[in-house]
Amino acid sequence: MNKVSDGLAWRALAFGVLAACAAIYTFDDGSDAFQHFLHSVTYVSELNIRNFVLSVWDKPLPILIYGISGVLGGINGARLASVLLVVMSAGMVHSLARRCIRGAADAPYESMVLFLMVMPVFLQSFITMTELIAGFVLVSALYLYYVMGRPWLACLVAGVLPLARVEAGLFLAVMLGFFLFLQWRCPEDRDNRRLLGMVVFASLPCLIWFSACWIYSGDFFYVAHNGYTFARPFDAELFAVHNGITALPSVLTPPALLLVLFGVFSIEWRTVVSGREDGGFLFICVLIMFVFLVFTATVIAYPRNELHWELLIPVVNGRAYNVVAPVLAIFAYLGLARLSSAMEAGAEAAQAGRGEQQEARFLLVVFLLGLCVVYLCKKQFYINGSAFSRAVPAYLWLYVSFFAFLLSGFLSQRVRRFLWPASVLFVVLSFLVINPRFYGPTRFSDPNFKLQTELTNYVSAYYGGESTLLLQNLSGSVEYFIGKKEIQAGWQWPTRFVEQANGFQGKVLVLIRTDGEARTPSAVYDSTVTEFAQSLREVRRSTVSAPEGWVLYEAK
Repeated sequence: MNKVSDGLAWRALAFGVLAACAAIYTFDDGSDAFQHFLHSVTYVSELNIRNFVLSVWDKPLPILIYGISGVLGGINGARLASVLLVVMSAGMVHSLARRCIRGAADAPYESMVLFLMVMPVFLQSFITMTELIAGFVLVSALYLYYVMGRPWLACLVAGVLPLARVEAGLFLAVMLGFFLFLQWRCPEDRDNRRLLGMVVFASLPCLIWFSACWIYSGDFFYVAHNGYTFARPFDAELFAVHNGITALPSVLTPPALLLVLFGVFSIEWRTVVSGREDGGFLFICVLIMFVFLVFTATVIAYPRNELHWELLIPVVNGRAYNVVAPVLAIFAYLGLARLSSAMEAGAEAAQAGRGEQQEARFLLVVFLLGLCVVYLCKKQFYINGSAFSRAVPAYLWLYVSFFAFLLSGFLSQRVRRFLWPASVLFVVLSFLVINPRFYGPTRFSDPNFKLQTELTNYVSAYYGGESTLLLQNLSGSVEYFIGKKEIQAGWQWPTRFVEQANGFQGKVLVLIRTDGEARTPSAVYDSTVTEFAQSLREVRRSTVSAPEGWVLYEAK
């Protein structure tokens, strides 16, 4: 099999696995993803330009991608669009590594799992979130500049970053500034018109978006004035334990964590800063990662004081790493390439009788540093919950096993020969151990899926044909299940239930989660919602039962 067909085969395999996950995965996928899908399909099908422009939460690029694919293929079509972008991103990361990292020119195509199995990347590749679209735009801009040699087009694509994730505008500033520096530094490329053209191309997407916001809202800076990012309350002790670095074990598999740390700490900084060897590629990757770490340490991308706000103060949201996942994967490639070169150099030095192997001792230092990071991350594991809280012992075991495997590579030629495929196998096995139910919950096993079906039947049985508002925070997919335009059933913040009910002209139903047999509102709600529920009349029907653990009220 030649290299081209080999690459296509691995991409097809990755697409097939992720597409299968998209087909069976539950509709109840954390609400955000399904709301992005519903809003996108609505805006595109109705050609609602105003909402397309002013929806800062959904953002124009995801609306366009998920809206068009959703109109053509429903939820499955939108999910396949996300899968396609993720597989394309993995291919571009692999091409960048082979082109720009010394020692990675022959990296096998199966090493694309270094990107695909960044844990939140895989787990969110088959749902309709916005972070991976921003990651796709980021790696596309780098690919166009460093592989294709198209600086103007790279700047134009980088300019689209804020239209995928508003905070990714920080990366646009970093990339544009560095691209301009690289062009200015080369005498043959130092053309003022060329530099100005790059600035214009990078600014054009945001200029168009902001101008459209001004047309529809009268506010040119509407995006900045209607954001949902807020400063994180500062606590020195909290910051020292919970930050972008100590959260890495909840994002990376054990082998990937060790490779990323080794890659970063083995960077030859003098060469990288000069930018002579790789066109500054590693330097811009370091800059992007640095900006991301500062951002996550200082900002929470979540509406202030809304449901579960207090839980996000001490943690870093794992899915935020999807924007910079291509950079993390590049560092993993770098670590593996440097280890491969060090093992070969160490073998040659040993044959020549030139003393001990320095890189093996350096690997031990990085290994101990990684253990410290895992220790500091253990609270993050438990706060994030899911499979990670049960996987800490397995994580440590896999981490130590992979370290032992790498050390053996300095002694055994056979291990060195299979370093790349064996490392890939370690990554895959680690991912499966930590996420044994990576494909679930499925539409066939998810209790919330059954709950939404019961709720749909219950509300539909009560529906009398008039305009109705259903206030609920169960899932964003409830509106999709009900499927009646006269019933507005989108997910709502509980703190806005009262405001929404008072402002709606028509029938208002309120779905409240309850605690125990007393059928009182759950403790997750604040006092405003509890008092509101006490003033409402419970809906009871003899023909249909309310979903267990929930009560349906009639507000008016």
